[in-house]
Amino acid sequence: MAALERAEVTAVTWNQSGYPARLKEIADPPAVLYYRGRLLPSDERSVAIVGTRSPTSYGKEAAAILSKGLAETGLAVVSGLARGIDGVAHRTALENGRRTIAVMGGGLDDVYPREHSGLFKQIQEQASVVSELPLGVRPTSRSFPRRNRLISGISLGSVMIEAVEGSGARWTVYHVLEQDREVFCVPGSIFSPASRFTNRMIQIGAKLVSGINDILEELNIAGTAQGADDGPKQLPFIEADPDAPEESALLE
Repeated sequence: MAALERAEVTAVTWNQSGYPARLKEIADPPAVLYYRGRLLPSDERSVAIVGTRSPTSYGKEAAAILSKGLAETGLAVVSGLARGIDGVAHRTALENGRRTIAVMGGGLDDVYPREHSGLFKQIQEQASVVSELPLGVRPTSRSFPRRNRLISGISLGSVMIEAVEGSGARWTVYHVLEQDREVFCVPGSIFSPASRFTNRMIQIGAKLVSGINDILEELNIAGTAQGADDGPKQLPFIEADPDAPEESALLE
């Protein structure tokens, strides 16, 4: 306990009042959850935004628009502090003065990736960073898929923005389905490898997201957004590029 106090980490067990109620509903909730910052009852109203570590400009813009819309609605934004889409989601929520929860793949004394150390500090000061792993445990290739079940388990639903076939982000979708939560995917260009997995998920039943209202309506919280007229809520339209060889072949 002394080590936790020195690291400013709080440990809450499954049967204690501070444990996230929604996380208790999944098949394999962690017996102990470690966190820095504060976990609030209002965090039960949260949506995860996840995706590729190497997003296109379209993916980054989509993540920013949706994160801003969720934040304005009073929903917490959950993600995994990874490079790419995760980082955009966290930063956008913070920039709008709203809560964002980062779920880590290792102990809370080992920030990964290192370049997100500043973001980690911001999140713990304004909201919360959480992990099921104790201090001193480094993240591994096995811990990240396990971590993803917590991202989806904390959230009402999860939004996937860009993911190539075979990417680690697919584990989040599988966990969402297993937990009977809502799966949302942002469609992308049929010529973009970054959108192949998300486009396929839409084909087999994931909810297509073209704007923030698609998420709010599916979760039955439409019409509660603050500042509904401020800024774009619709994702940018992807125009065909007739000069691109793949697209010109279709347009001929």
